[in-house]
Amino acid sequence: MCIRDRDERITQNWNPIAAEYRRYGTFTSLLYDRLALIDDGEVVPWLAADWERVGGSEIEISLREADWHDGEPVTAEDVAFTYEFLRDTAMGTTDSPVPTPVFRGRVSAVEAATAVDGNTVRLTLDGVNDAVGVRALQVPILPKHVWEERTGMATIAGLEFDAETTEAVVTNNEDPIGSGPVRFVEAAPEESVAFERNPDHFLARGSESDGSTDDTDGDEADPLAAIPERFRGKPAFDRLEIEVMGSDVAAVQTVGDGRADATVSNLGPDSVPRIGREADARLVTGRSGGFYHVGYNTRRAPLSNPRFRGVLASLIDKRTLVDTAFDGYAEAAASPLAATPEWVPSELLWEDREADPVHPFVGESGSLDAETARDRLRDAGYRFDEEGQLLAPNT
Repeated sequence: MCIRDRDERITQNWNPIAAEYRRYGTFTSLLYDRLALIDDGEVVPWLAADWERVGGSEIEISLREADWHDGEPVTAEDVAFTYEFLRDTAMGTTDSPVPTPVFRGRVSAVEAATAVDGNTVRLTLDGVNDAVGVRALQVPILPKHVWEERTGMATIAGLEFDAETTEAVVTNNEDPIGSGPVRFVEAAPEESVAFERNPDHFLARGSESDGSTDDTDGDEADPLAAIPERFRGKPAFDRLEIEVMGSDVAAVQTVGDGRADATVSNLGPDSVPRIGREADARLVTGRSGGFYHVGYNTRRAPLSNPRFRGVLASLIDKRTLVDTAFDGYAEAAASPLAATPEWVPSELLWEDREADPVHPFVGESGSLDAETARDRLRDAGYRFDEEGQLLAPNT
């Protein structure tokens, strides 16, 4: 399978706990298994074959039989190490903990992680409910024999550059070793990266045994019983190659020419119409949680004045931007949480409104009403000189 992408960083960094590479969670999740996943709102036991509550504050987890990509077995010690390590990547070698910049909220719910035996681990939770407990199971499990060597302070040319940063957080994690359904093969920095299907993963093993069991006793339990059928035997490819392209237009062209199966690049308005002209290309769209916003330096006047910022916000016609800059492939919003409307106060929801619910555009159809904008600035305490230049208050 061949994929084209504009961003070259996936060819250089496979660190699952580096904050700046979190958008590549899709790829690192293929390399590193988690104890549980959420699929279509349902909890799916993953690396954990099963778990149960012990008392009121503990979860006892039984692991599936699994190996790291270097052949070492995955053990309860690895899981216990992962939770301790994510809470403090310095593992107690500094005056204060150095937690991972990602997954911090999830591991903070775990007071302790203890290996009961080689295949069983017990998590002690900090008085949290079931939903938070399930979130705590959704962190990438790391091989102790690899990551325990990365607890030292990060350095450049032998000099420590930040007392709060460890090697684990900044490493590119070259030749990553996980336990996931995909293994790293090779990479050419800034050009390409290749992965391959892990034939030893429990998804692959479970698929092979599905059609070959003639067990008439009925005593043999399905090892993948809790995993939805659509996951079994996956991934469906033997090799996954990601090649960096110079533009989204070029990426689309390679798909249309049959030289790639897909592109995961963010597509601009110029590239989308090309998909319709390519017989073998199909556009798949989905709602993104990302957003564009205008930010202000609120420490400096006049941007420190919320009334001034409110007037500036009313000078932006978001609906026109959606149509002209994004060719309709966007939605106007008044909150960074618009992709999850259940978290947005009703007064910030656009819904069927024609204008911004907080700062309606001063104008119509992209044409600014300059005089009304000036009046609003005057109402906010600002004045204009004889040449129409804006003056700060009291000048």
